[in-house]
Amino acid sequence: MKHAAFLEDGVHKGICPYAYHTWELIKERPETGPISNSQLKDFVNKGPLAWRYSEPKKTSSAMAWGSLVDSLLFTPGNEDFVFKEKNPHLSANGRALSRAAKLWENDQILEAKTIVSEADFDAAEIAIERLKQTPASAKILEGADYQVGLGFTPNHGIPTKGLVDVLPHELDSDDCIADLKTTAANLYSDNDLARQCAKWGYHVQAA
Repeated sequence: MKHAAFLEDGVHKGICPYAYHTWELIKERPETGPISNSQLKDFVNKGPLAWRYSEPKKTSSAMAWGSLVDSLLFTPGNEDFVFKEKNPHLSANGRALSRAAKLWENDQILEAKTIVSEADFDAAEIAIERLKQTPASAKILEGADYQVGLGFTPNHGIPTKGLVDVLPHELDSDDCIADLKTTAANLYSDNDLARQCAKWGYHVQAA
């Protein structure tokens, strides 16, 4: 894995997702970049002033599970998650309610760990196995490059970045890129899937 603090212009295969995401735009100095698709969508949705002073987005349980699936599928062996059951300060109902329990969680976040439950881990492994066994997705994944970083600096001088989950090499799919999404939508309903795509901006997403 390449741990790039700065992504040079070009295509970079095997990028470490953590390194990619730590190279983030500083709102006090936006001219230094990098501009990403998620930053642009956030800017458009909130407006300049609200975007400038908004807090970083907190990781929801759904986001954490999606990150876990990504990690297990694309960067196996990377220990970038930790089981919440390892927290020695959990209450009787399994929640992090005490100050000590919350400090433990904060320590994991500072170490760039995603906190997941053992049940979520098992569900993620099942999801990955289904991806590999489904002919359409298996065909795209086989022999593909994973976690491909893209860097480009336009004439205005502010660098931009993108991260492609899957760059297929299978002949019927080598003219496209693939982005893995986890969803609670009904996969058998085109309308439900379309609503989810519109809600989260998947149709305009590049990273």
